[in-house]
Amino acid sequence: MSPRNTADAQARAAARDRGLRRVSTATGWITAASAVSAVALAGGYAQALPGTSTSAVVPAVPAAAATRDATAPSPSSTSNSGAASSTPTDASVPTLRAPAQAPTTAASTPHVTSGGT
Repeated sequence: MSPRNTADAQARAAARDRGLRRVSTATGWITAASAVSAVALAGGYAQALPGTSTSAVVPAVPAAAATRDATAPSPSSTSNSGAASSTPTDASVPTLRAPAQAPTTAASTPHVTSGGT
């Protein structure tokens, strides 16, 4: 090979290597940016969509139970010298009550009580 062809080949090899380094660097930056974007979008969607929460859910207390709890004596005033009580002292524990009326079903037939046959 002549010296001219060798120098030309080395210049083309150096240019090729620089191009490959640029492509490799650009690919790395694009990969990192897409990963950061995916995490940011996931966090945004998690906050925006209904039914998702990152905090603890506090059960709702009905208005009647809230006024009853407000008028009830505090557990510390009724305890016997620090003895443990078997009833829960947490105000967020719901109280179960019997239903005021039996549930109706759609399959039941209406009863006529207006005097007809």
